Amino acid sequence: MSEGDANERGQVPTAAVIPPSQTRLLEAARGADNLASAANVSAFNIGNAGGPLLAGAALSAGAAYTSSLWIAAALGAIGPALAMAATVRPRPAVR
Repeated sequence: MSEGDANERGQVPTAAVIPPSQTRLLEAARGADNLASAANVSAFNIGNAGGPLLAGAALSAGAAYTSSLWIAAALGAIGPALAMAATVRPRPAVR
């Protein structure tokens, strides 16, 4: 197994999250599809920039190099927790 194969396998689970979340969002945002889609993509981009920002801040503050791993683990745990909390919340009745 080459290193390229491992990288491709790691990207599949990550990319598999985007289409279902986009579909759910578009179903919930009836009439404002473009705005909802733009907000969803913006949220993913903020998430992509947030991890390196926090890790860089920790390293700049003098933390050990392994602190970036702990930050990644914490963010990796927070994401699914927020996703589960969002799905458990009761939805308002549609009139």
